[in-house]
Amino acid sequence: MDRNTRVLTAARGLRTPAVGIALTLLAGCFSGSGSSSRSGELSQGIFVDSVVAGLSFSTASQQGMTDAAGTFEYRPGESVSFAVGGIRLGSAAGQELITPVELVPDADPADAAVVNIARLLQSLDADGNLVNGIQISAEIDQAVAEYVQQHRLEELDFGDDEVFEQVMAGLVASLNQAGVFDENAAARQRSPRGRLQAWQHLQDSLAQLDGAELNHQRLPVLFIHGGAGSASQFESQAQRFRANGYPLEHVAVYEYNTATGQDPFDPEQAAARNAKINAIIDQLLLSTGAQKINLVGHSMGTRVSLVYLSEEENAAKVGRYVSVDGTEVDHLPGNVPTLALWGQYVDRSVVGAENVYPPAEAPVGHIEVATSADSFERMYRFFNGEAPETSIIPQAEGEQVWIAGKAHIFPENIGAEGMTLEIYESDPNTGLRLSDVPLYRHQIDADGAWGPVRINRDATHEYALLHPEPGNDQYFYREGYGQDSFLVRLNTSLPGTGVGQYLHRSAAHTNIIIGRDKELWGDQGDNNDRLTVNDVEVVTELTAPLLQRLSSLFLHDRDSDQRSNLAAPDPLFHRLPFMSGLDLFLPASPQASETIEVRLQPRGGGADQVINVPNWPSDGVRSISVQFKDYAPTAAQD
Repeated sequence: MDRNTRVLTAARGLRTPAVGIALTLLAGCFSGSGSSSRSGELSQGIFVDSVVAGLSFSTASQQGMTDAAGTFEYRPGESVSFAVGGIRLGSAAGQELITPVELVPDADPADAAVVNIARLLQSLDADGNLVNGIQISAEIDQAVAEYVQQHRLEELDFGDDEVFEQVMAGLVASLNQAGVFDENAAARQRSPRGRLQAWQHLQDSLAQLDGAELNHQRLPVLFIHGGAGSASQFESQAQRFRANGYPLEHVAVYEYNTATGQDPFDPEQAAARNAKINAIIDQLLLSTGAQKINLVGHSMGTRVSLVYLSEEENAAKVGRYVSVDGTEVDHLPGNVPTLALWGQYVDRSVVGAENVYPPAEAPVGHIEVATSADSFERMYRFFNGEAPETSIIPQAEGEQVWIAGKAHIFPENIGAEGMTLEIYESDPNTGLRLSDVPLYRHQIDADGAWGPVRINRDATHEYALLHPEPGNDQYFYREGYGQDSFLVRLNTSLPGTGVGQYLHRSAAHTNIIIGRDKELWGDQGDNNDRLTVNDVEVVTELTAPLLQRLSSLFLHDRDSDQRSNLAAPDPLFHRLPFMSGLDLFLPASPQASETIEVRLQPRGGGADQVINVPNWPSDGVRSISVQFKDYAPTAAQD
């Protein structure tokens, strides 16, 4: 299949059947070379972010509006300019396919200007359903033009995020007031598309043009984490859904405060949570055209889900519900078909649900039951009535992958506002930076979001979260990413708060927090995990008994006495849920010129997982966070 045929085939997949017919009629314009080889003969192309109808275009010889198939006209050698409501989007050389990427010189899909053009177009879609394409109605175009004239926005700088945010807020509010969106008739308000939302939709469109098979008919999936949890517990599952053809925006998470004093059943707190859950679900339903979503709740998240589903109008939005090792109930939640997945030594049930228990001789951890490949297979089959094609997280085909996420104050799960994230590629053998210049730098705002960032596949990186107050930086190290991931979480705390305040600090030693979204076991004999730090065993029957449910291990030089005491776990950290600690002296060097090896031999087999980090002094870098994947690398994933 040549490029022109592939473009048309993929573009048909971005549209409804009716528009597919229109593209078929257009195919004659792309036969052979894709545009006429005779100078001056009229050619046609398609504008895609989904195909966009109602977009103004002009060339030296042509002008008009893109039709229902996103078609524009040009003559060979001409540049094509695009605009909406008088806002100039940019220009590109005439060709059979133009996307927002081509409108920004020398840009990639994550460039601020590219993403903001996509955000504008997606926000202006008449019905909000991006699966059936973007239709900018004449009414919307006119309303935008009036707003542009009033505020003189013809030369909007799409590369200026701050200005763009202000313009979008005012523009969309004005359009809602004018009632030009379909949902306005039902007294609902359109919200501007978020940066990651818009980028993911554009990325899906580009992926389909490159031949990816995505199933937009699958119901979106929403995950609600448990206590002391975050979206991190769904990171690998989101990658598995993607590997089985789910569009990026079809997987979403709801994150909330799980600090002391939070009660899922408190009416006031529940009302606030339900409003936020509904906002996420309503946006998913609008942008995907789905009638319902599928819901997954884990641990405390099952109580949040139960309260949500107890209201009939909420339950009506949920097609199927998966309860993961959570609350026992004597009825079917919201009368929604339910699958209940249980972890180790549980004798609870959800009445009316399909209850699945692990065998007694093969216990499954409380966190593991949320993140495992086996649970994914069960969820997928329950949602779709068939087995997934794969439960393996495959390697990306290209040499680079995309990552994005949030830097959060934890466990409140709010943005680490005012901090700065710098990402450096690091030497996998030493953990040292390969360059003094970060490949990405971003100041964190109130929502905590960062990225997307394109990084080398399987390369190791340092994620330096810098605090305005000196001495409170936190550095994160993770295994390399072999596949795109958009739920990366860098969880931190404010100075003097959270469990991190109990780490003792000095210029002489390094503090390390080791985590995995799958319990670390130290009292299960042949089924133990083996975790060493500079060859010192740190997962033992003392620090990691089965029922400790250990997922975060804190290592520091208690009392800063430059001596280790491994006879017992640190009493403060060990009494906290999912945590433990050890008094382990790890010598630091002033310039972090030496290496600390953190090596995991995961239970169940598989290759060793190794993360090497510099020995940062803890009086400057208060802690180093090391995060292992919750699945063991296999030959199929290499």
